[in-house]
Amino acid sequence: MRCIPVHQAIGHVLAHDVTRVVSGMNKGPALKKGYVIKEQDLETLPDMGKAHRSVLKLSSDQVYENIAAGRIDAAAAGPGLKLTASSEGCVNLISEYSGLFKVNASALTQLNGFQNFVFATLHGNQRVEAGQPVPGIRVIPWVVSENLVAKAERLCHSRHSLTTIKPFKSLRVGMITISSEIFLGRIKDQIGSVVKRKFETFGSQVRRHIYIADDVNKKECRYPLGGFGKA
Repeated sequence: MRCIPVHQAIGHVLAHDVTRVVSGMNKGPALKKGYVIKEQDLETLPDMGKAHRSVLKLSSDQVYENIAAGRIDAAAAGPGLKLTASSEGCVNLISEYSGLFKVNASALTQLNGFQNFVFATLHGNQRVEAGQPVPGIRVIPWVVSENLVAKAERLCHSRHSLTTIKPFKSLRVGMITISSEIFLGRIKDQIGSVVKRKFETFGSQVRRHIYIADDVNKKECRYPLGGFGKA
């Protein structure tokens, strides 16, 4: 890292946020750490009182943290996942739709065995909703070696998808409740509606629900859905 005049900084990476202060209005970062300075910035930076800037000059075998995080997350993302913007070496993956989150645990263990970054995820085989952050990577140093990033990418690609979201299938469902008490009307069914709603949250539809007595010798059943009488 070094501090150089702004007019010499084109193509360099900002080492710190550049803050803009507007009197009576707000104060916040105009350019964030990791931004690559462009020619059009040569006029706006001096207006913010920034005649000199601390920058990083990377060699060909070095990768800046945000770029490294984006590359590894892109390699790890399977169907149903999209990347967020990078910030301070972090990039998250967001679920594009509701489904079952799957993760290759052995590949994840190998990936986290590499130095200089951590890849964290939810546990696999659980439901996630559209827009939910699922896994994400954090690159710890400001710069990492190109060889390390490429090695992590190869590992992710060699396992097809390190992480993926499997969408739920919409199914037509039939339910059977075996209970003489419910069948004879002695007690009210309080579970059927709960199970029906559960199926609906997965995008499926209960088309028929029948009640059967405990006595297997009886040939009767009742259909509470669809207007059926006794069979």
